[in-house]
Amino acid sequence: MNYGNKVLLEIRDKVALITLNKPERLNALDIGVWKELMAAAEVLISEDARGIRSAGIQKKGYSFKGR
Repeated sequence: MNYGNKVLLEIRDKVALITLNKPERLNALDIGVWKELMAAAEVLISEDARGIRSAGIQKKGYSFKGR
């Protein structure tokens, strides 16, 4: 599932994987990324996702930084 172009969510075999997809900006956590992360988190806590046992966050590209 995509929540824009900055955050991707994949759920497979009771595992959720969130991917930060903004390598041109070193996957910086700006307000747009935070909003998309919150949308992904809402999916993970919804009734439909109760079977999820684990979640992880990864990045596209070679860097990750927060503000």
